[in-house]
Amino acid sequence: MENYQGEMEALNSIVVMYKVKGFNPPDGDWYWAKYTPEGKALNSGRDRWCIGCHATRVKNDFVIVHNFK
Repeated sequence: MENYQGEMEALNSIVVMYKVKGFNPPDGDWYWAKYTPEGKALNSGRDRWCIGCHATRVKNDFVIVHNFK
């Protein structure tokens, strides 16, 4: 997913989540990664920042769905 500043003005980061069976069962076996727009890895794996937000959607397999305009 791409994250933008403001109204799609400037790319802020690119975030990825993918399942790895047995990687992290308490958090849905998701592996999280965040990259700069240039592709530099900022954080990855069992990232507490990602898990903290996605844990609010346990019943939806940790997937957050946004309504788009």
